Amino acid sequence: MNNLVRIADGRWPRGLFSDVDGILRGFYDSPVSTWNTSADRRRLAMDVVEDDTAYVVTADMPGMSRDEVSVTIDKNVLTISAEPKEEVSHNERKVLRHERYSGKCARSFRLGEDIDEDKVSAEYRDGVLRLAIPKKAAVAPRQVEVKIN
Repeated sequence: MNNLVRIADGRWPRGLFSDVDGILRGFYDSPVSTWNTSADRRRLAMDVVEDDTAYVVTADMPGMSRDEVSVTIDKNVLTISAEPKEEVSHNERKVLRHERYSGKCARSFRLGEDIDEDKVSAEYRDGVLRLAIPKKAAVAPRQVEVKIN
């Protein structure tokens, strides 16, 4: 149970030197180590779904309060970031494993050119952020009759 493997990008972390890398990484991270890298721990898990009228973004942000979460849209780039407060550690205790990240984490991606930034709505409940980003109404081409003399 100590050697759990998190597959962040769909590939198994197995290579010619992966076992040696895991052992050496343990010397730098902690005496008890997993395959997780610090970048994996900071990454926010997200789902993005598009339909005809809107984009819906769902992001898992466990353990973060509403005040620690920030959402911005700038030039059609959506950025979700959070900075959880670091818990006070007790000096009389020896830390055997430290996997919970307590720094800033963020994800950004480009949305379509057709978003209506003024009508974005957000809901944050039970550590899950849900964004509804509506698309602008499509302008239907209109046909104009021109008289030819």
